[in-house]
Amino acid sequence: DYMVEGPNGEEIIWQDGNYDTPTISLADARLIAAAPDLLEALTTLANMAACFPDELHKDHPDVSAALAAIAKATGETHE
Repeated sequence: DYMVEGPNGEEIIWQDGNYDTPTISLADARLIAAAPDLLEALTTLANMAACFPDELHKDHPDVSAALAAIAKATGETHE
């Protein structure tokens, strides 16, 4: 069985039983559980990158990818 709880103990996802093709694997459950921490860390890193001069971070593919991932996770748009 896999259970992922939110910060207030609310059930986010639950897989019970022993299925040949479960809808969620242990790796998926761990990733879902870590998602809030990953988003916070990525946001912190993106904010740190913004402190560098424009020529070091503006349009850098890694910074752009981070901002796109943050936007995807938060439902916002990234330009």
